Amino acid sequence: MMRAGMQKQTEHLELLKNIKTFESLREDILSKIADAVDQVSYADGECIVRQGAR
Repeated sequence: MMRAGMQKQTEHLELLKNIKTFESLREDILSKIADAVDQVSYADGECIVRQGAR
């Protein structure tokens, strides 16, 4: 279980390193962000944001 969590954190960290918005952040900061994110999957065509939604 712990190993799977570390693998996900590593995957998230590598993804964040490739996002231009985050390129100037230190790795320790990126690691904290990677720890905080949750991965969510959506079906093709599923609405995930609607204009005016709150």
